[in-house]
Amino acid sequence: MRINGQEVAAISVIVPCFRCRDTIKRALDSILAQTRPVAQIILVDDASGDDTFALLAQLVKLDEQRIQVLALPKNRGPGGARNAGWDMATQPWLAFLDADDVWHPQKIEIQFGWLEKQSAVDLCAHEYSQWNEALNKITPDWLEPFQLSVYPILFKNPIPTRSVIMRKDVPYRFGEKMRAEDYLLWLSLALSDKKLWKLPIQLAFTFRPEFSADGYSGNLIVHERCELGVFKILYQSKLLALPVYLSASLFSLLKFVRRCVIRSMRRFVGV
Repeated sequence: MRINGQEVAAISVIVPCFRCRDTIKRALDSILAQTRPVAQIILVDDASGDDTFALLAQLVKLDEQRIQVLALPKNRGPGGARNAGWDMATQPWLAFLDADDVWHPQKIEIQFGWLEKQSAVDLCAHEYSQWNEALNKITPDWLEPFQLSVYPILFKNPIPTRSVIMRKDVPYRFGEKMRAEDYLLWLSLALSDKKLWKLPIQLAFTFRPEFSADGYSGNLIVHERCELGVFKILYQSKLLALPVYLSASLFSLLKFVRRCVIRSMRRFVGV
């Protein structure tokens, strides 16, 4: 199948939507503007309770062949919404974008083009940055891809969800109603010997800092509890040995203290 002369990528893009009427059109436009189109786009209304679903239904008209809307009867959080979209996906590869982020126009062309040449990659991620219109209009510099090993992932999550393309048939899903739901999935895959790679190239943009006060990760205490909860789940499922579990938990607590100090300093100087 081809669209505008380009071969369609065998990807289902899943976008969790919760009260996002101010940003979802921008996110969707960045998917539709890809130089290599994707086969399916799934917008999941996570029981927003406002007019988000009505807007999503209108947005389907932008491309009725590829865009589908799923309305959840009750709120399941970003992880649950992605899992629901996962169940609806028809393609062998999945990609994820949050409703307040955007992709570089060449993301699919570059990232999936690389993936198609590989024989044993289960997940591919890349870098991102805060929105820069100039960067969005140029072809990013290409650097050498590298494989992600378990221990670096344990001590710092290097996989932004907005950057991921992964196989649909992996044996794990996102956690639900938790703020480190993506981190749990990446670690479960890495600890199960799945092959995770990263392209050191910026192909996505966010419009606020990762731990901004109004962001989903903005509540640092809750986020820290969830990260520690991820390690506990992995330990209880015997994917993590006790020494590794304790070391990862301690390092996480140190990162939490550092983030709190940085946020306090920013408030003090009025940034």
